Amino acid sequence: MHGVKTLLLGRNNSINSMNLSSKKVEVNAPCQHIFDMLTNCNNIKKYLPNVEEWSSTEESCSFTIVGAGKLQMTISEKIPFSSVIFLIGSSYAQEIKLQFDIREDAEISLLEATTSFEVPFFMAQMLKSPLQKFMDTLVDQIKFAVENNL
Repeated sequence: MHGVKTLLLGRNNSINSMNLSSKKVEVNAPCQHIFDMLTNCNNIKKYLPNVEEWSSTEESCSFTIVGAGKLQMTISEKIPFSSVIFLIGSSYAQEIKLQFDIREDAEISLLEATTSFEVPFFMAQMLKSPLQKFMDTLVDQIKFAVENNL
């Protein structure tokens, strides 16, 4: 009976809620500069590895990441100099929320990305590690671009 239960659960289309946070990075730039860079989607390509089929405006962008598929990002909320929220559409998750939080700490700024979305249960473990790595790389790339005025 237990084997049947496992098989039935394997066929279940249950949804898993996934929440991830990037590492926090120290950026040698004022919060306003980081915010200005993030709120112009034309800049996003600078932060993403292996991007193809790029298209953007100030408020949205669409692109393909090799191995991850086609994505569409739109800015959904901006809190001046402290937070930028993107909604991302993709073929493997319903809607992905990607939030960047910026805080000033003495003479530096702290940047962290968080994401939340729902995926089919069977895909959650497959996506967790690559997405975590992607988010950590993303904040590192933003730090590099901001500090080097790219």
